[in-house]
Amino acid sequence: MIHVRAEIASGSPSAAAVAWKLQESDSPSSGFADAKDNTGTVIGETLNVKTAAKDSYARVEGFRLNRKRYLKVVFTPAFTGGTGPAILAHAELIGVPTNGAQYPVRTSTSNT
Repeated sequence: MIHVRAEIASGSPSAAAVAWKLQESDSPSSGFADAKDNTGTVIGETLNVKTAAKDSYARVEGFRLNRKRYLKVVFTPAFTGGTGPAILAHAELIGVPTNGAQYPVRTSTSNT
C-alpha cells in the first residue's frame, strides 16, 4: 500500500492541490512509466489542500508478478495566486511483500 500525505498550502493561494502518481521501472536508468492497477487505471490521486491536510491510500499489488522493482511517487503541485505558495507532501510504502518477492529499492536520493 502507498500512503501519501499533503499538508495545507502556505502562501495564501486561492486554490491549492497536489497530484501524485506511482511510477515503476525495471532499473533506475531505463526510465519510469506510470504504474497501473488491475483495471488499467494509473495509481494516483489529486488532493485539494487549500484548507485542510489530506491523506490518500492506494493498494499496490503484483510484486514478483507484473509489478516492476523500482518504484517512485511523482508529485505535481498546482496553485492559483498567493505569495510564494508551497506544499509539504510525502509518500511511504506500507506493508511487506510476501512469497519471497523482492522489496522495492530504498534510496536516499530525492527524485524531485
